[in-house]
Amino acid sequence: MKEKKGYYGYVKKERIKRLITTLVLFALPLLFFVTGYVTTHSTKNLFTVIAVVGCLPGCKSLVGTIMIFLVKPMKEKDYKAIKAHAGKVLVGYELYITSYEHSEFVCAAAVHGSQIICYSDCLKNPPEILEEHIAKLMDQNGYHQKVKVFTRLEQFIDRLDTLNAHYEELDKTTFTPDPRYPDYNRNQMVMHLLYRLAL
Repeated sequence: MKEKKGYYGYVKKERIKRLITTLVLFALPLLFFVTGYVTTHSTKNLFTVIAVVGCLPGCKSLVGTIMIFLVKPMKEKDYKAIKAHAGKVLVGYELYITSYEHSEFVCAAAVHGSQIICYSDCLKNPPEILEEHIAKLMDQNGYHQKVKVFTRLEQFIDRLDTLNAHYEELDKTTFTPDPRYPDYNRNQMVMHLLYRLAL
């Protein structure tokens, strides 16, 4: 399963990528504006209109860039501790999950069977709000998942160890592959949906 999100270091890499994209998207309208001004010696030309309209994608990109710079990356020691206990369970890292009312940074999310467990050391709201949001979105996509969000790393690792200890018996959830993603098993499909929720 090759995804563009959900790996350790995603936030740092995404910051650089979005900053470069935003600068390029603002440089192009600036180039049009300067070209129009140099050729006509006035701002009242078609190049100015193109430059002004051309700023819209840059503005949209700037909002995403600001959002990603507000996110504090996961601590390396937390990543190493979780990775050491991941075992067979599918784990995704550094997910900034957004909704209309709230946005939360999830350091790690693990998926196995009908279980989703998350760890965040910087929740802005009670964990139940994020649990409800994730469960609702999974239900809307046809996956009934039990979601638990932990704010303490030790509790998350204990639950991760439990998922690994009972791996075979929890893996008996029925699943019909999605025709758009025929190579994904159920756990990969649920994780893919989590990635789609994330910024």
